[in-house]
Amino acid sequence: MNTRQQSTQQQQLQPAGPGSTPDRPPAPVTRLKAERVQLRAEPETAALPARSIQERLERMPGWRLVARGKAVTRVRRLQDGGTAAAYATYITQLAVRAGHPVSVDVAGPRVAVTVRGRRYGGRRGGLTEEALEFARTLR
Repeated sequence: MNTRQQSTQQQQLQPAGPGSTPDRPPAPVTRLKAERVQLRAEPETAALPARSIQERLERMPGWRLVARGKAVTRVRRLQDGGTAAAYATYITQLAVRAGHPVSVDVAGPRVAVTVRGRRYGGRRGGLTEEALEFARTLR
């Protein structure tokens, strides 16, 4: 055996260090076929019937039904425009975190908040229990 063969043989006999893997033959490559999957977007919760929405609105002072029953709105008058802008920012942040579509309009000390049903398949969904509960929590 020459010196080179001995050196190679010694390297092969040394245990693998931490974090290293012993030499292995490469794993066989298998080709995966891409598949198209189409999911139908459906509402997580069903839209409430008009009568049920009206019953809930009776317990939500200041809120009224708009947009053919697909949204509720409330207008608040605050101390001044700065307070109204801060309130609008607060409502917007809450809506983003909760994932609810809202519209917030500020005009001087007035803030109009509209909570809408979510969109499904490009169409505006009706009001759900979740949307009305979100609107109810807005003070």
